[in-house]
Amino acid sequence: MLAVQTAAALLSAFREAAHDAPDLSQLACRLETSVSRNASQYPGVPGSEIAERFITALLAEIPDDEPVVRTVSCGHPPPLLLHRGEVRELPAAAPSPPFNLGMLVSDEYHVDLAPFRPGDKLVLYTDGVTETRDPSGVFYPLAERLRSWGEEAPHHLVEHLHRDLVDYSAGQLDDDIAALVAQRRHGRGTG
Repeated sequence: MLAVQTAAALLSAFREAAHDAPDLSQLACRLETSVSRNASQYPGVPGSEIAERFITALLAEIPDDEPVVRTVSCGHPPPLLLHRGEVRELPAAAPSPPFNLGMLVSDEYHVDLAPFRPGDKLVLYTDGVTETRDPSGVFYPLAERLRSWGEEAPHHLVEHLHRDLVDYSAGQLDDDIAALVAQRRHGRGTG
């Protein structure tokens, strides 16, 4: 229940701060403040140790007028970039800790920049995707699987991924599973 409360606090803070934070670094600072403030309201709740009140996040910005994606990683799995049949992980140069562990950030949140050209796809996913195991205990090989589906439309790619996760796990999906695929259109914007 505490995890749901923490996630709700983060989403509420994001909806408010995203409108006026000047950049992703400042947005991350505002989110950290909100999540920490929310967590401090429940210091005596049994089972509310700090380990249960942090939340990982990946903030991404895809500007219409530049062929790039900007990201801030706060303990979240790195996005995958699909470009011309290749799959490339976009690791954070200076990853930050999850929200509510911001006291571990020495200076400010680092914004990473990567090319995001027309036709490229960006795959964002929760750790439940890559931590899905087959019956013998082997983790799901997301990047390997995406190589063969890279040309699919984003919604078909997500549907294919879901079916494959169910098959891979023999129907035993028991973690948070979420994925989003953004594609840079030829011209302006994403789809």
